[in-house]
Amino acid sequence: MGPVDVLTCDNVREAEDLIYTIPSLDLACVDLLLPLGSGRDVAKVIKAEFPHAPIAIMTGLYDQTFRRTPEFHGLLQIGVNAVVAKNSLTHKRWIEFWLYAAMNPDEIGWA
Repeated sequence: MGPVDVLTCDNVREAEDLIYTIPSLDLACVDLLLPLGSGRDVAKVIKAEFPHAPIAIMTGLYDQTFRRTPEFHGLLQIGVNAVVAKNSLTHKRWIEFWLYAAMNPDEIGWA
């Protein structure tokens, strides 16, 4: 594995502009609630531009009831690979998740 470029954005508009200018995308980690929109909007653009890039949505709203909401199922429908509670993962677990995702993009499941 070579060098890694980590790109960050402060809001939905910046994220969408960035997506349209980069040549490739291996992985995306997107917050559900963002300034100027939703992480769902960003995920739609990512899937349109980079259909094979795994996407994890992070949220502080995640609990067992969230899995039954239309918003959760909407994320599934647009191709989000994982929805993760922000407070549930240590840095080590995030690194393990992304390394696994990079090596097994077709096997990412719901966390």
